[in-house]
Amino acid sequence: MGAIAQPELYKPYGHAPYGYSSIKSVYSGPDSIRVQDQLDLLRGRWEEWGPKEFMFNMCWIQPKPPEKGQRRFYPTPTEKWNRPLVPFLLNTIQTDIEEHLGLRNIFLKPRQGGYTTYMIIRRLFLQCILNPGHNGLMMAQNSKKVTDYFRILKRCLRWFGALDPLDKSKNTFADELKQHLLHTAYSNRRELVFDAIDTVIHCESAEVEESAQGYTDMHVVCTEVARWEGNPEATLSNMKAAIPPGGTLDYESTADGWGGYFFEECMRARDKQNPNREFTYHFHEWWWHEEYYDEPGVPEDSLTKEEHKLIMTYNLTTKQIAWRRRTKIDFRQDFDEKYPEDDISCFLLSGQNYFDKDILRARRTELQGRKPLEEYDKLIVYKKERPHHNYIIGADVASGLDVSEGSNDLDWSAAIVIDEETGELVARYRAHIIPEYYAWDLADLGRRYNNALIAVERNEDGGAVILTLEAACMYGNLYKHIDWLRKDRKRRQKKGMAQDQFRMRELLGFPTNKLNRPLALNRLRHFWSESPHLIYDIGFVDECLTFVRDQDKQGRPSAAPGTHDDMVMAGGIAYFVRAVRLGYLVPEALPPREKYGDIPAEFQPDLPESEES
Repeated sequence: MGAIAQPELYKPYGHAPYGYSSIKSVYSGPDSIRVQDQLDLLRGRWEEWGPKEFMFNMCWIQPKPPEKGQRRFYPTPTEKWNRPLVPFLLNTIQTDIEEHLGLRNIFLKPRQGGYTTYMIIRRLFLQCILNPGHNGLMMAQNSKKVTDYFRILKRCLRWFGALDPLDKSKNTFADELKQHLLHTAYSNRRELVFDAIDTVIHCESAEVEESAQGYTDMHVVCTEVARWEGNPEATLSNMKAAIPPGGTLDYESTADGWGGYFFEECMRARDKQNPNREFTYHFHEWWWHEEYYDEPGVPEDSLTKEEHKLIMTYNLTTKQIAWRRRTKIDFRQDFDEKYPEDDISCFLLSGQNYFDKDILRARRTELQGRKPLEEYDKLIVYKKERPHHNYIIGADVASGLDVSEGSNDLDWSAAIVIDEETGELVARYRAHIIPEYYAWDLADLGRRYNNALIAVERNEDGGAVILTLEAACMYGNLYKHIDWLRKDRKRRQKKGMAQDQFRMRELLGFPTNKLNRPLALNRLRHFWSESPHLIYDIGFVDECLTFVRDQDKQGRPSAAPGTHDDMVMAGGIAYFVRAVRLGYLVPEALPPREKYGDIPAEFQPDLPESEES
């Protein structure tokens, strides 16, 4: 990885003869032949060296001062190294990003990961100067950040191609680049204009919704999107409309509480099964940083159970655990947000989770790297069926609704298969599929697991699934829910009968109403607290982590905006039915009082006169 040599091509020589002219400006501006030669040279070096070595040889950055407890990492002894500026050598996070870049990327980042510097240099500056006519845009959360980031951009331009920033005599090549290829018509606090290659790089604030209008930008970087004020979705929609086909778009931000545009985009992008994903998803835990460790480390006999799991799962050291302990004391409840250990809990605020967050996080850590027994597009199997065992399938049917307003991300049809005796989760199903086809898949799944008892949510399209299972699939082992039915309330009111009367009835499927829904969720929460080691699906764990109490609906638990709760509801149904089968819960013993919730109209048919008593 050597430094770029001063080629013979760039020794001083006269301007190309274009014909005689008495205007001095003809000879003082960029020379078009030199511009093309310099561009060809840089492109050749880019192809020969690759992005990582190119940036090391051509770009200089100012290292950030270490935070409290952070140790500066010197990547390699080199004659280029000096205190005010250092060569841009990619750290481990930036190297991993480089290996997995797409045209559109979203980055959920920890602090001090070098994301912004990487984006400015790699995704804006270099893309624009190597591709004449490509404009670049950097959008920051406010005007102060715009000024800070533009300073990084100008520093990159000032020292681009320099051999030694402290010795001007060695920087002939860098000076000639700025005279020709990188000649700037003008440069202010928000915009660089390279007149020789017809390229503009400008920085704008997200405080103004229309700030990105009026430009055609081929390369766009948006920083700290989670902290944008106003309506970030509208701002970004204006900007996206100006990106031509083949352009690049990158969002990066630290977490800032659950909900909001950035949170929803992260949840959509991290779901590899989602056909509506727009972005390539990037996430790095705090231990990707080489700097985060404390000497001499903690004694091994002092490790907590949680710390021991982290060491065993992620191959951490006691020095990293020492840094973690001290930083947790410094940041307290903000540690998970600033230095995330998983990409779910870093968004969530304390007290909002419906399920126990500590249990879920611990189980999620245990499941990292665990491979299922069988994995298909729609079905994941963790345990095979066992002879003479009874199984229960809880099935939630997709309603066809968006997970958030204005989103194209629809809910899923999901099923959870559990062992009736132990409650062990043995398989899970998840797909975008029409109700009739979903019924056939459920029938196949039920027959595989010893003719399992299938409990289908009967609301909305659930009726079509139940009918197909019963009539077309000829599947006989369907759950029948026993419930109370108010007897002909309207007729009794006309006759002046104030006393309500009820009768028992059986319904095929599970009615998710105001009475049964909280009972089902409580059965699932109880199982999580008692036997988390019997749940093996990390996707199911993630849905439980994003299942929160909605403050706008008086604490009603539901999926956070932009996330799903299909597997949560399927699991709740399965564990409710298990409790009924084992005799822990007797639905007909529940008092038929209206305060527990209204019975849906579809379950309140008018009774014939002969049944009135």
